[in-house]
Amino acid sequence: MASHGEKGNQRLRRITSVQPGALSYEELVKEGTFSRIYAGKLGESCEALVKTVIDGASLTQVACLLQDASLLIGVSHQHILAPLLANTELPGPPEIAYPHPSKGNLKM
Repeated sequence: MASHGEKGNQRLRRITSVQPGALSYEELVKEGTFSRIYAGKLGESCEALVKTVIDGASLTQVACLLQDASLLIGVSHQHILAPLLANTELPGPPEIAYPHPSKGNLKM
C-alpha cells in the first residue's frame, strides 16, 4: 500500500515550459504572503495572469508555488484556473501563466 506522500507525488504533473522573457507583467493584481499575481501577457498578445514569488521567498515557498500549480494541471472547473505555461529557468524566480479570467477574480 502506498503512503500518503507517494500518492501525492504520483499526482504531480509537469507544467509546459516557456522561454525566459515570454511572460510580461503589466499590473499587480494581488499579493499574498509569499507570492504575487500580475495581469500580463504571454508573448505579445495573449492576456494572462502571471503568478510568481516575492523577493526573498524561501526555497520551501518556491516549491509550494510549483507544487500547487502542478496539482492543477488538467483540472477543468469553472471556478479554477489551471496553469498554461511556466518559466522555471534560473536565476530568476519561477513564473506561472494562467488564463486571464474574463469575469474577474472570485476573491475580489
